[in-house]
Amino acid sequence: MIEEMEDNENSFVALWSDRVRLDCATLYANSVMADDSFFNRVTDVNCKEFCTMLDSSESEFAKRKVKPFVQCLSNESLKTELQKHGYLLYDIMSVLLYESRYKLKYSADISIEKVSRGKINDWIDVYCSSFDTENWKDEIMRRVSNSLDKLQLYIAYVKDLPAGCVALFEKNSLLGLYCLGTLAKYREKGVASALISISADIARQNELKLFLQSFKKDGLINYYVKRGFTQIYTKEIFTKAQVS
Repeated sequence: MIEEMEDNENSFVALWSDRVRLDCATLYANSVMADDSFFNRVTDVNCKEFCTMLDSSESEFAKRKVKPFVQCLSNESLKTELQKHGYLLYDIMSVLLYESRYKLKYSADISIEKVSRGKINDWIDVYCSSFDTENWKDEIMRRVSNSLDKLQLYIAYVKDLPAGCVALFEKNSLLGLYCLGTLAKYREKGVASALISISADIARQNELKLFLQSFKKDGLINYYVKRGFTQIYTKEIFTKAQVS
């Protein structure tokens, strides 16, 4: 299942970032989201010798003025080589699978609406406000507009006011739950739980397995575990301050 989860995640990232095939790895980069460790990454590393790949990836990142991030999934040789090249551990990403049989409860004041093309702007407004990425708006509009047929976007409303968002992406009999965000004033009011609940319903109705990712720095892993997710595996994320 790990391979299928990785492919789902990378295919989702490819909707938001440019994909570059390296000799023994794949690079994703978006110069607007230049310091984001999710949308900028080297992954699918399958090298016998890492120096050439790392040199090529750093050149590609530098060309786009993007901070370099490399994902390390159970690869001690890559980890050793990254450290030799001046990379430091930046974060650890957990990948979690939804396994609860029980429906999450949430307030009757919360409603969920699927986003049509005419309401993409509303979803982007909620996303950018939730993640404090207002400067990404034009880029996200371009990316989402071009890939809406591959995504399911939802907005959560509290008493008819936008409060949260989520993006769902299906591949490999998996439903990836991405971009789960809540506006600051609506946090801890059940908005994210409502979005997880509707996502779980969609996965169940279509006989898909729901999963998501969470960074250790965000401190949300226990939050997801309490709502029915189980950690399947982790990835170490490495970066370096400067690309030479």
